Amino acid sequence: MRIGFDAKRIFTNNTGLGNYSRETIRLLSNFYPENQYYLYTPTPKDIQNSRLDFIKERKNICIKTPDSLINKTF
Repeated sequence: MRIGFDAKRIFTNNTGLGNYSRETIRLLSNFYPENQYYLYTPTPKDIQNSRLDFIKERKNICIKTPDSLINKTF
């Protein structure tokens, strides 16, 4: 199953909603690895935050930014 997630808080909040969102995605991607998780965020991918390291380790998580959503072939 493909699951889209509004991930703005994952990348912008270091506490509260950010922690909740990160843990939700971390646990879902761990216990349900057959699913593909799409994290939609307006924030660029190159954020250096140790709390996001698990995303790099999971092949079933894909980060989508506005630039990656634009069809650049005309």
